[in-house]
Amino acid sequence: MSVRNLSMDDVLSARFGNDLSTINVTFKKTVKIREYETEVIEASSSVKIEENATGIERMLATSLLTAQLEYAVYTSLRAKGRVADTEFKNHTLDIERDINLVAAKYEALTGENPLPKYGINP
Repeated sequence: MSVRNLSMDDVLSARFGNDLSTINVTFKKTVKIREYETEVIEASSSVKIEENATGIERMLATSLLTAQLEYAVYTSLRAKGRVADTEFKNHTLDIERDINLVAAKYEALTGENPLPKYGINP
């Protein structure tokens, strides 16, 4: 028997079981303090989701959690003067673009708006 080639849509529709599972996300950012001196800022969080969630549901949950952590780290770095305003604004736009791409893929695969599922007004 031959297995067909899987598309990304197939991968994102995959399910993994029936119980709860935990998704752990860690975001690390290394910043230059002085010449030859760096500091690593790290933030971690986790969320429990149903194991029978599809790949795109997992991806969206992971992307939202990662976006929250990245924004928190960059906000802290900006407040400490370790990140310039332009870098902060540009990174925020990158985060928004990335999460919007995942949300659009979710909607394309499921036909549903994912925002209400995560408590976000559509």
